Amino acid sequence: DPPTYLQQIGPPEHSADSMDYVISHFSGVLLASLAYFLAYCLARGRKRFHGREVVLPGLVSGILWGIAQVGWFKANGILSYV
Repeated sequence: DPPTYLQQIGPPEHSADSMDYVISHFSGVLLASLAYFLAYCLARGRKRFHGREVVLPGLVSGILWGIAQVGWFKANGILSYV
């Protein structure tokens, strides 16, 4: 994966700290999700469905996924890349 490769190259070109790559990762996921949602809205027009009962569970699962991703980045920064 690209962050691991960049960390292996290391300084001075790239940061060796895994936490420096979290914001760019989350930004990419957010932009891709927005693009998919906009494509869905354009394709479905007025017939699109976005139920209010799925908003809160979606936010909670997104927060849990974000915590897990930060843990994944942290673990990759500590463990060896064998």
